[in-house]
Amino acid sequence: MGFLIKYVVSNRHQAILVMAVFGAVSIFFVPFAVISAAVGALVTLRKNPQEGVIVFVVSAIIILFAQSFVVPRPGMEIPIALFIYFPVWLSARVLYRQASQGEALVVISASCALVAMSIQLYTGDAVLWWEQWLELAAYSIQGATIDIFESDGSLFLINGLVAVMLGLTSMMALLLARYLQSYQFNPGGFQDEFYNLYVPGSAFMGGIVMLFMGYMISEFLVYDLLAILTMMYAFQGLAIFHSNVAKKGHSHGFLVPVYLLLMIFPQHMFTGLAMLGLLDIFMNFRQESKAPPRR
Repeated sequence: MGFLIKYVVSNRHQAILVMAVFGAVSIFFVPFAVISAAVGALVTLRKNPQEGVIVFVVSAIIILFAQSFVVPRPGMEIPIALFIYFPVWLSARVLYRQASQGEALVVISASCALVAMSIQLYTGDAVLWWEQWLELAAYSIQGATIDIFESDGSLFLINGLVAVMLGLTSMMALLLARYLQSYQFNPGGFQDEFYNLYVPGSAFMGGIVMLFMGYMISEFLVYDLLAILTMMYAFQGLAIFHSNVAKKGHSHGFLVPVYLLLMIFPQHMFTGLAMLGLLDIFMNFRQESKAPPRR
């Protein structure tokens, strides 16, 4: 892994090559989009945001060119990687300058809120728009229907869920990049930084203002924003678990039940972790300074 990290950060053209390859493969296998974005974030973090812009933009152009030779699946005309490139670069820029994963997370969440709001305003009826998109996507898959979305009422939440997925994949790419950087150049630094992940108090007030503004636009937008805020504070709750397990000297095995429950009952666990993250604003469960560590 060390060889790959050095290969990526040592030369711009090599970084673009790796990003473009993973981004092109993500046309067929979506998870590779996270790796592609992580490579660009690694360049941004290790070198500077200006260098990051170059590798992200050039890679995006190459991926779009590769896409032109592929018959896309209905509703997937634009590769997923391109949707997460901008929030990943923007958050990596903040992390590069502030060394605060919490502030980078706020940037990603704000990007998700902007996407959710734009769709609501642009379409006029995001529920109908996503219903038509799902019908188009399901039409190309034999036996697939959208009946389950209609029966359980989740169509009303899908705009927010898509925004949350954008945020989760962007944050995963950023954390992967930070981990790779730490692995090669600052062993142990990633853990210390993640343990100290804290969403600034100003983001809490900003969230309340956004909810009020969302209510003025659309009731459904309020649900979207609540889902995004839940995702943001869930990361803080997860950081609290990691920090306290490490502080008490327990093995990482103590975290396995948390991640298992996240996979089995994601909606309940995300809500619980978000509540823990919100309470941390007032109770400071880690009992330490919430200022980002000096580098």
